[in-house]
Amino acid sequence: MVMNTPGGNTVSTAQLAFTLITSMARNVAAADMSMKEGKFERKKYMGVELKGKTLAVVGCGRIGQTVAKWAQKMGMDVIGFDPAMADSVAEDLGIKLVSLSEVWPAADFITLHTPLTPDTRNLICGETISKMKDGVRIVNCARGGIINEADLLSALESGKVAGAAMDVYQKEPPSSEESLALIAHPNVVCTPHLGASTDEAQINVAKDIAKQMCATFEGKEYVGVLNVDYMEHTTDIRLEPFFALSEILGQLQAQTTKNHGKITAVEVECWGEHGVSLMRPKVQKLLKAVVLKGMLKHLQDEVEPTLISAPFLARELGIQPSMGTMTRFANKDSHPYTNLVSAKVRLEDGQEHVITGSVFGTQPHLVQIDNFLSFPAFTPEGTLLMFKNQDRPGVISSVLQTLTDHNINIGKMALARQEGPLALCLMSVDSPLNESIIEELKASSELQDVQCAAFS
Repeated sequence: MVMNTPGGNTVSTAQLAFTLITSMARNVAAADMSMKEGKFERKKYMGVELKGKTLAVVGCGRIGQTVAKWAQKMGMDVIGFDPAMADSVAEDLGIKLVSLSEVWPAADFITLHTPLTPDTRNLICGETISKMKDGVRIVNCARGGIINEADLLSALESGKVAGAAMDVYQKEPPSSEESLALIAHPNVVCTPHLGASTDEAQINVAKDIAKQMCATFEGKEYVGVLNVDYMEHTTDIRLEPFFALSEILGQLQAQTTKNHGKITAVEVECWGEHGVSLMRPKVQKLLKAVVLKGMLKHLQDEVEPTLISAPFLARELGIQPSMGTMTRFANKDSHPYTNLVSAKVRLEDGQEHVITGSVFGTQPHLVQIDNFLSFPAFTPEGTLLMFKNQDRPGVISSVLQTLTDHNINIGKMALARQEGPLALCLMSVDSPLNESIIEELKASSELQDVQCAAFS
């Protein structure tokens, strides 16, 4: 599990961004350098006031919001762009939410506080700069790559952009011709990625990561997890029956297909709700991980699979996991269930096997195994005996007699019937079934595909 502490350096980074805004507005860096050279050039370094100017905050998370608050105290009008921010939150903060196309012509100052994504890479480029006010000033304390440095340099040289302040760069340390020319430009203020470089920020980050790890180890919450975005739902008690169900589906698939061939793909489908929607993407990812975790317990014994490692371990074994849409259950009139989780495996010879379950109350139940749909809901536990039998009198009683002869007690049983000569029988038994009992049952001409599964 990989974690970060996004809140630990909020004040530190926001402070640097606002320092760069004010420094840029008043030409502090250039004036300081001039003074160090023995000059005293008051007129050359005429600046601008922040009061009455419009600051555009691109990315209104914690850092962006903090910068906005300080800017408002300096008398600036603040507009913001952030697709994830609710209008009500922006209104409470005094930020006017606008589209990106509205940011460019309106802003006197632009400060960037967004992650680097395919959508934000080269966000500040020749095209967007051409739409900005003449004399705009731009600050980047977010990520290198959001600004196209060559285009910014051209805009500074033409006077379109009056100033820029940079704490991050396309490559660090900067080495390209454009980066070095940008750093050397007299209207650019540069710092070497100092956003989190304060004593307080380092202490806050250390405290935050310690708290996050304690909460994770105690199973309370999963804050700041980067590589598995579904962990936050593991503490939702409404999902606990579905964790049990998904684990059962995975364990059962692994054990009942082992004699048919190698599993090459797993498709997990979730549908409906049970106090919480199973259609939410992160919930579906989590249940898929639980299914894989259950499967891997019986497909390898080198490492104990976890919700984090299971998807990666599955791929290492050549199993491709995916999510399905479960459209066959979309018509609620076609079945009696309010929720369903299904695991379909594909074997190397192309065979497919599907097992589906549903939660009734707080209990997980099996409702489908391949083409067998019409059997009473069944909760497997302990040791499960599963077989197809000739659907005629005396067959089941002969199985019961065999189990009795070996002093095996039956806990529960379900029988699925369909058109044709075969039925499917499930039995939970109170004792493990050794190989000799399984072989004795397989020897019966009345039984097919005798399987045994144990749930841990």
